[in-house]
Amino acid sequence: MPSPTASATESGTQSPDTTAPPANDQQPPATNTPQPPSGAPVIGNPPPTTPPPASTLAPLSQFAYFKLGALGRVGTASMVGATLNLDGRQYPDARLTPGRCSISGNAFTQCSSMPTQTAFELCGTDGGAGPGTDKIRSRYVLLDPTAAQITDPAVLKNLTFDGYENCGQDNLGSQPKGAPSTTLSFDGDGNLTLTQFTATPARVSKVPSFFFSLDNDTVRNGVTARFNVFKSNGRYLIVATGTPINGATATDPGTMIAFMQR
Repeated sequence: MPSPTASATESGTQSPDTTAPPANDQQPPATNTPQPPSGAPVIGNPPPTTPPPASTLAPLSQFAYFKLGALGRVGTASMVGATLNLDGRQYPDARLTPGRCSISGNAFTQCSSMPTQTAFELCGTDGGAGPGTDKIRSRYVLLDPTAAQITDPAVLKNLTFDGYENCGQDNLGSQPKGAPSTTLSFDGDGNLTLTQFTATPARVSKVPSFFFSLDNDTVRNGVTARFNVFKSNGRYLIVATGTPINGATATDPGTMIAFMQR
């Protein structure tokens, strides 16, 4: 089952993509019969449309975005030529195309993208203002502003997602840096299994379905969590956000992770 690709950049230089073949290898098979995507849901779920290969997805000029420390969507970003306008700042020499992303000038030292989606996770040490003293964290998630928001969790049954918290920079053991940091798998009853590769051995947690709500925020262990689910290009995207119940701080800004359906 193919996984989304995480491509990481440092100082604006694109590093080799080691988790998936180049976009040319993503072309669909030469057949007159549409091929279902790998990891399609079992019978009983709404069938997803076949996602186009990365080479056929047009770059976006507008994005909706999530920001670390906020539970929901914050605003709209735009690409004007090669300049990304995001959250009141401009980032020149930006490249945001499916499966490949980079922003020069040390603004975001890592960037994760997925070849079947126009969605991007930008990571850095202090929110994109330049090198800072904080650890590399997920700072923004950009996505197609026309993506449909999903309110029925039943569509996620029997699906598996790869997540890129902090652009995979906290991975340990056999999971390389830049690869998915987490997998999220739903069974036929909506219960989920969360596997985190930020420890050795990987941590595996079982979560009953009633803890996963798309209607209400969940408060556990001093954190308010929200699951924002979208469908775009025939695939589901989960943006999981969390903030401390007493408010985000510089030392504890919360968490944010983009999960992409396999």
